Formats: sequence, C-alpha cells, structure tokens
Amino acid sequence: MTERKNIRIATAGEAAATLASLAGCDPIGSSIVMVIGAEGHVLFTARVDLPTTAGDSAQMVHALLDALAASQPARLIAGHWPTTGPTGAYWGIEAVNDLAATLTCEVMQVRVINGAATHTATGHSDPVTAAPEALAGRDTSKTRDEIAIDMAPVSPTLALPADVVADVNAIEDENRRAELARIAFRRVCWQHYGAGEGIDAEEGIDAEQVARLVTAIEDAPANDAIITAIAEADSPAMAAALAQVARHVPDPARAYGLAALAYYLDGDGLRARVAAEHALTADPKTVLARLLLHSLDHGIHPDKVRTMLLAAD
Repeated sequence: MTERKNIRIATAGEAAATLASLAGCDPIGSSIVMVIGAEGHVLFTARVDLPTTAGDSAQMVHALLDALAASQPARLIAGHWPTTGPTGAYWGIEAVNDLAATLTCEVMQVRVINGAATHTATGHSDPVTAAPEALAGRDTSKTRDEIAIDMAPVSPTLALPADVVADVNAIEDENRRAELARIAFRRVCWQHYGAGEGIDAEEGIDAEQVARLVTAIEDAPANDAIITAIAEADSPAMAAALAQVARHVPDPARAYGLAALAYYLDGDGLRARVAAEHALTADPKTVLARLLLHSLDHGIHPDKVRTMLLAAD
C-alpha cells in the first residue's frame, strides 16, 4: 500500500493547480472544494457548478454538508473559476465560508481568473503553475495529457496464452469463474506491489495470470467480483496495476473501467477520468466508465459509491 503523504500547499497558485488536478475536469465555471482531515490527509474533493445566486449558494452548502456527513474535516481548501469576472465568484466564496463556519474548521479560498489565482483573504495573487506533490505519493505535477500518454495502450499488445484463455472460457460455473478472477486479480496486484513500479510486458509480466483475469471478467459475475474486491480495498497501487494490465491486453475496455473505479475510490479524479476515457475509446458501451464520468462531473463522494457497491454485493 502506498504511504499517504500530508498535503503541502504554500501559495494560491498551488492551491488552484492542485484542486483542478484532483477534480480531473475543466474547472471553468466550477467551485472545487478539497476536504482535509486532522492529519493533513485529503479526505475527498468535490466539484459543483459555481453558484450565481443566494439560492444556489444555499444548495451548494446543503449538498456539501450531506457529502461531509461521514467526515471529520479540519480544513477546507476551495477554488472558484468564474466566467464573468471577480464578482462571479461571490456566491461560491460565501457558500464555503458558511460551510466552514458550520463545521468550525479552517478555510482557504482562491479565485482563479485568466491563469492567476488570488487568495480571497489576503488578496495576494500567484500564477497557476503545476500542482505540487501533495497527496498519497502521487505525482500531481503531470498534466492530463501526460497522464493520458502514460496510461495509453501499448503496441504490440501482450500475447495471451491461447490454452489459458480456452480453459477459462470452458468454465461454465459462474462462482468458479468469479473465484478464478479474484485469485488472478490478487496475484497480478501482488506482482505490481512487489515491483513497486508499473508492470511492463518486457519485464516479466505474468501473461497467464493476466489472461485468466481479463478473460474471466468478460463474464458479468466475475467482473462484479473484481468490483467488490476493489471496493473492499484502499490502495493506489491497485489502480495502477489495473491500468498497466489494461495497457497491455488486446481488449482493454473492462480493465480500464476497473482501473477508473479504483482510482475514483482512492480519490484520484484525474486518473479516474483518464482511465474511463481510455475505456470508452476501446468500447463506447462500457457502462462502468460512463457512470464514473457522471460521478466525477457531479462531485459524488467516493465513499458513497463504495458503500453502494458493497451493499449491492
């Protein structure tokens, strides 16, 4: 399991860059709120439409209070990206101030216009540069395009052993197929954890285990078993392992979708979005990827998704 690091943000520009990176979307017209716990760890990040009226502001407070019900925040860091000039951020700033007062926690807010972030309390402005290394050991300095390239399919793809694929396809019992998928999944992830780096087809990736995993999850019950395993765990390395598997297999849509789910539940919105987009490029009918993009766009708390998945098991 990757060691989680405390967040370190020194300037308004770093705050804006980190918020945009975590949200994993174009922030224009948005308010993005990052919730930080007592030990400095990021609990989750929510993105909402920037409120433009008092009524919208009240709705934003209500929605975020609901999302925070299971959290114990020590600090909020919020960014607002208005489209109508500095005053366009007013109701978003008011909403977060009300939220912080209700929760009795510290707050830092920035307003971002034309690539410059202004600290709303001090008035100090900074350029929005690359996000700092801020959380969970992730390299948040990479741009979305760089992450998309890192996660893109490789060519040629891994040659999956035909006999292994045939053996898996011959299994008719759904429970046995699901258990096979779980075992292969654990072994693939274990290999990734042990290496400490991305799985590479030229450095001894276990083609048989990958073949068992990606063949088994073509069956819905086996795919559901892996979704449950992801929901029960909490590790960025698991998401990275799935993303690397997806890069190397001929039909990567399901593996990319599972990687997107793992990133999403770990709170890494940017990589979740990139993985989901790769899944839809491979197969536009990948339902899991579409649902995750919808969740990202509407700022749904990962813990709510996790709870729903485990309750459905």
